[in-house]
Amino acid sequence: MSKLLVINADDFAMTKPISSGIADLCRRQVVTSVSIVATTPALESSLDLIRDLDIDTGIHLTLNAGRPLFMYKNYPEFVDRDGDFWKTPMHNPWPYLTASRSMQSAINDEFKMQIELLQYHGIKLTHLDSHFHIHLFPALAPIIKDLMREYHIPYMRRPLGRSFFIDLQQPLYGFITCSSYLCFRHEQINSLSLYGFSEAGRLSEEYLKKILNGMDIPVAELIVHPGLESSDNKGYYAVIPTHLKKEFDALTSLATQKYLSKFDIKSVRRQEIFNCLWK
Repeated sequence: MSKLLVINADDFAMTKPISSGIADLCRRQVVTSVSIVATTPALESSLDLIRDLDIDTGIHLTLNAGRPLFMYKNYPEFVDRDGDFWKTPMHNPWPYLTASRSMQSAINDEFKMQIELLQYHGIKLTHLDSHFHIHLFPALAPIIKDLMREYHIPYMRRPLGRSFFIDLQQPLYGFITCSSYLCFRHEQINSLSLYGFSEAGRLSEEYLKKILNGMDIPVAELIVHPGLESSDNKGYYAVIPTHLKKEFDALTSLATQKYLSKFDIKSVRRQEIFNCLWK
């Protein structure tokens, strides 16, 4: 039986060029799932690109891209003087590790507004993840547990199984992996084994071949960050996002399609997994 791979593109709606590249990959049936940023001006025009596509659509929660929907300037831990989110949690990591009840309440309201904005636009949420994987940090995990239940979101991204010891070799990803395990180990949450977690920005054609060739489990998720080049993109990342076009080219290459076929891997949506496994 074919191995099943959900190929999920992060940062959809970050900018229109990024969304255009991802939508192209969805139409080619390379990408089967997108994670949507709700805090940028490109949201509405980006959603128009995927209205009629048969793909998974999830929330890409963020405190590090675009402008807040709730928190505004009175939260300098997360928001700069211009009213924009700081572009990386490393600007001030402390609130992601421990936060007061009032701060957690504000984060909860911010995340609720991001989720409900997508729902307002008719998006049915199939999964939850986040920019920089902040949903797995200790101060935010209790909020995420409640949101998953309240909004009946069936899947949440977390590093499982095959990536645990690999990620321990990289301190930041090792910390996120350990935090995820400790915070969610008693929760009954659907998650898929994960590829591309610590390889963000490095998914060249050769790296994709290595990942696909090494896939030794029946079902998994692969995180990708493709997009088209544009000066618009620079304003939403802490570093120049040169990886977007590289990942787009790697995913559209004939070699990658041959690897999927050669290694007997079928790209699917999450809801297809059980149907495929029980045929």
